[in-house]
Amino acid sequence: MATAASRGHRDHRDHRGGTREMGEWTMNIATTGLAAGMALGFAGYFGGFGAFVLVLVLGAVGLIVGLFLQGDLGVRTRRRR
Repeated sequence: MATAASRGHRDHRDHRGGTREMGEWTMNIATTGLAAGMALGFAGYFGGFGAFVLVLVLGAVGLIVGLFLQGDLGVRTRRRR
């Protein structure tokens, strides 16, 4: 099995400390925003305003659930003293 170094690629550290090969595609905030905007645009064009709002709300719910599962959104409970 060929390694990244034997194929002429160098490994790079990603923002979480893991490694990825040079040229490997990663999804960043701008790409995610572009995809969300296109989805909302298609929903608004083909389904009208109701579909636009539905896609917007479900996208926001999906974002919150994704951030929670990824560990970027902490849910703390407050204790009364």
